[in-house]
Amino acid sequence: MWKNRHVVVAMLVAPVLAILAWFAVDWFVAERPHAAKPGQDYPLVARSNCRYESGRCDLANEDFRLSILPDTSAGTGGTSLVITSRFPLTAAAIGLAAQAGGPSEPVAFEPAGDDRMRWTGRLPPLPPGAAATLQIVVSAAGSHYFAEVPTIFLQPE
Repeated sequence: MWKNRHVVVAMLVAPVLAILAWFAVDWFVAERPHAAKPGQDYPLVARSNCRYESGRCDLANEDFRLSILPDTSAGTGGTSLVITSRFPLTAAAIGLAAQAGGPSEPVAFEPAGDDRMRWTGRLPPLPPGAAATLQIVVSAAGSHYFAEVPTIFLQPE
């Protein structure tokens, strides 16, 4: 069997063709990113640092990225947060829900600079337990972006 050169060539070429086919299928079938359309709603994907006590939560949808950080310079009596964005925002609001998908009272955030890329706000104190979530909605260039993330990243390490 190993003396037949056709079998040897086929065993060398088959893995290369399989890898090329893998990339070709992705090239032809994968969804292409498109620009956000005004008036549309887009979900933000929470990065892995939102799932543990990191002190920061990064959210993204292609080029649109947000970072949520606790504001340590603010006083007591609630949870102060800072939202930073790569693009200027027209509005930002965060609601604190006792559990995922639960009702929340949104708190409107205020811009912290003229460039409107940094927003600050104060939420009520976090409820006890690890089930609480932040429900985030921001607007930029006529589009709305939303996400729901656990509050575990706000806990100190």
